[in-house]
Amino acid sequence: MAQQVEAWCGKDAETRQEHQMSTEQLPLYGITFKRPTAQAVVRIGLLVPRLTGHAPCLVAIHAGRDYDYRAARDVERDKGHTMPSPERAAVGVIGVGRWDGQQLLDVEPIEVLFAKGAPGFWTLSPADEQVVRERYAAARVKRQGRPISGEPGFDWGNT
Repeated sequence: MAQQVEAWCGKDAETRQEHQMSTEQLPLYGITFKRPTAQAVVRIGLLVPRLTGHAPCLVAIHAGRDYDYRAARDVERDKGHTMPSPERAAVGVIGVGRWDGQQLLDVEPIEVLFAKGAPGFWTLSPADEQVVRERYAAARVKRQGRPISGEPGFDWGNT
């Protein structure tokens, strides 16, 4: 059962309409980060400062094609985590989280979906949005330890 969160769909504070929505009903936006920053957001919970002030929604974390060597070095030094090399860091949508208006919650890595990103918040194509939502739901079920289906699970890869 989807967790209930208080959310609103509009980005404009003056047209804000609060109501209860499940994660399936929250709008889904993508946000692109350079690699390996995207991997750090998904894997170790690196804070996401660029979302401040945005309405509650689901956020597809997209790893762009550019690789930031300085960010990799900083994360390794500050957080103590080894970051993937440019060859091993996946490009595309690598995780999804729920933005509650102040912080990113319930971040789950998903099977990589290659998609073209854009600066700031952007919308996915309807087909890609459906795939991302399905993979996020499957990842949340998998985290709870329940079997998803009789099929073998997907490889988390090098996200």
